[in-house]
Amino acid sequence: MGDLGIARNPQGPSSSYDPAEPGQPKRAHRGGSFLRTDQCCPRYMAGTRGQGDPRTASDHLGFRCAKPAPMPAGS
Repeated sequence: MGDLGIARNPQGPSSSYDPAEPGQPKRAHRGGSFLRTDQCCPRYMAGTRGQGDPRTASDHLGFRCAKPAPMPAGS
């Protein structure tokens, strides 16, 4: 089966630009956190997007591990 235009291991942009802080490196932060509850932290919802310093470390900022699904038999 062809590629179908699906991104493989997308890395995102190699550089960034924030008009509020030109010259400062940033990386995308995509939502989801164990801190999220109905009473607290709406900015940590799964659909939230933001940016921050690439060297940021936080006890609630993580990453996703993923691996390709096996190809169906006969593909």
